[in-house]
Amino acid sequence: MVIITETWLTKDVHSSELFSPDYAVFRLDRDQQTSNKECGAGILLATKNNIVINPLPKLSINTDSLQCSWFKVKIFNIDILIGVIYLPPPVNMDTVERLFCHMLKHSEILQDKKLILIGDFNIYEFSQPENKNNSTRSRILQNLAQFFELNSLNTIPNTAKNRILDLVLSNIGNSKLSKNKEIKITIDKSEGLVNPDCNHPPLLINITKAGLTKNKNNETAKKDEHTKFCFNKADYKKVAEELEKIDWSFLDNFNTSSEKLNEFYASLNTAFKNTIPIFNKAKKQKFPPWWSKETRKIFLRKERMRKIKRRHSKQEKEYKTLRKNTKRSIKKDFIEYMEEISKDINKNDNKKYWQYIKSKSKNSSRAIYSYNNTTIDDAEEIVNAFANHFQNVYNKTPSTYQVELEDAQQDSQLDELTEDEILTEILSTHENKPPGPD
Repeated sequence: MVIITETWLTKDVHSSELFSPDYAVFRLDRDQQTSNKECGAGILLATKNNIVINPLPKLSINTDSLQCSWFKVKIFNIDILIGVIYLPPPVNMDTVERLFCHMLKHSEILQDKKLILIGDFNIYEFSQPENKNNSTRSRILQNLAQFFELNSLNTIPNTAKNRILDLVLSNIGNSKLSKNKEIKITIDKSEGLVNPDCNHPPLLINITKAGLTKNKNNETAKKDEHTKFCFNKADYKKVAEELEKIDWSFLDNFNTSSEKLNEFYASLNTAFKNTIPIFNKAKKQKFPPWWSKETRKIFLRKERMRKIKRRHSKQEKEYKTLRKNTKRSIKKDFIEYMEEISKDINKNDNKKYWQYIKSKSKNSSRAIYSYNNTTIDDAEEIVNAFANHFQNVYNKTPSTYQVELEDAQQDSQLDELTEDEILTEILSTHENKPPGPD
C-alpha cells in the first residue's frame, strides 16, 4: 500500500501514468473550480488489487485548508479504517477543530473501530512533550487522540529542523488477534519513491502479526486488580500523607484517557499498599474442617484404591478395609471436633462453630445408601444398585388378564342433559389445572 500527501496532481494526469494495472488508485486532488490556489495539495492511496479496500466518500473533505480521505481495509481478518490527512501550512486552530468536529459528527462509524490516521499534519509541537500543551492547535489534536484512544507512533524527525510533521495515529498497536497472537506496528525510515523532501522523510509502516510476549508488569497489574485492602484497619492520616506526595502532573505525558486512568489507579494502588493492610483471602478447603491429617491420608488412599479395585481381588479387599477405616476415622474426628466447639463456646470463642456452619453450607459429602443390608458410597455401585432394584421390581411377563365386555352389566343410567348445562360445567372448570385421564 502506498500513501502520498501533497501530490500536486490534477485531472490532466491519469492514474495509469503513475501505477501499473496491478494497483487500485484512489485520489483526492485539489478542486480547481472552488480553490483559490492554482496548484498544490492532493492525497493519493494506491494498493495492490488483491487487497480488499473500500473507499468511504461520506467521510471525505476537500477544501484549501483541509483534505482527508477514508478507506476501509481488511488486515488479518480485522476491519481497519484508514484516514489519510493533509493540513496545508500554516495550520491554525480552526482547521484542527474542523477535523475534530468532522470525526465527532461521524463517530457512529469511527467509534470503537480500529483506526489509523496518517498524513502531513504540520503541527510540529504535538510530538514535543515540552511544547505539547502550549499550543491551542496541539491541544485540540491531543483531545482528538484521547477521544478515539489513538497513540502517536511516528518518532522519526525530519532533517530540516529536527521536527516531526508527519503523524501516524492509531489504536491498533498490540491488539490481540487470538490467544497467542497480536498486531504490531513499527515505523522505519524509507528511501521513498522520489528524492526525499528534507521536511517530510518517507516512512515505511509495517503491520505484522506476532506472538504475544509475557509482560511481568501486566501480570503484576492483573494481580493488583484482585488485591483487597482492609480499609477498616487503615490509618487515613498516613493515606492522606502518601497521596499528597504524588505529583499528578505526570498524567499529562500520556495521550489517551485509558492510559491516564490505568496510571492513576496504579498510583493509588501503590499508595494503598504502603499504608493499608492487605486482606489475605483464606484458601478454599477441600475437606471438612474436622478431618485430621491422618483421616485425609486414609481417604485419599481409599479413593485411589477405588479406581483400581476391579483389577484384582486383593485390591478390592484393601479398598473395603480402607473404606471402613475412613468412616471410623471421620466419625472419631467429628466427635472430637464437636467437643472442642463446645469447650470454645463456653470460653466465648465462636470461631470453630461458625467454621463448622460454613463448611456444612458449602461442602456436600458423598451420598451414602443402604441396599440389601449393605452400605454403599461408591457412585458406580449406587447406580448399579438402583438398576438391580428396578430390574427385580419390573415384571417382564405379559399380562394374561382379559376383560369380557359381553358379560358386563350396565346398571348406570344417564339422565338427559341440555346444552346449557354442559356449557355451564365447562366454564366452571379451572384452566390452570393439569389434564387427567378423564
